[in-house]
Amino acid sequence: MLRTRHGPIDSVRAVQTLSKTRDLDFGQSIEPRNGRMELTSEADATCTTNNGLTHLGVCQSAAFEGSASQGFQLRIRVPANRRFNLTGPGQDLRVRRVDVGDAGGLQFLGRTGRNYDYIVTDANGDYAFHIGARLLFRNTQAPGVYSGTFTIEAEFQ
Repeated sequence: MLRTRHGPIDSVRAVQTLSKTRDLDFGQSIEPRNGRMELTSEADATCTTNNGLTHLGVCQSAAFEGSASQGFQLRIRVPANRRFNLTGPGQDLRVRRVDVGDAGGLQFLGRTGRNYDYIVTDANGDYAFHIGARLLFRNTQAPGVYSGTFTIEAEFQ
């Protein structure tokens, strides 16, 4: 128990932090056609395609790191319905199945809808996680650069 000159302190509130350390990047695809690209939610992400899509360049999951107290429960909330869009010169590219992957300091408890629940297990309270997703293409997709933003929420208990 901590004491001050005014008496005992029952608890000390921990500081929680969360910061993005790397952006989500699907790289490039050539030859528009109906299909999808899966980007895994791991530190060394991989991109796989179907229906003859060709992937070029970078394949990078978004990375986040933070700190809290060991034993804290952490709820990571991805975009509604686990989806968002990328805008560019043509129809929006649809990003679906946004997924969270643990990269250390966390124990996965389960997922309900868009909520991924963890317990911080690192003795110092440090943790990290990655975001991956599925990118959907249309055979009429206009070439060009597509970009967008999405929100990740973190709730500590």
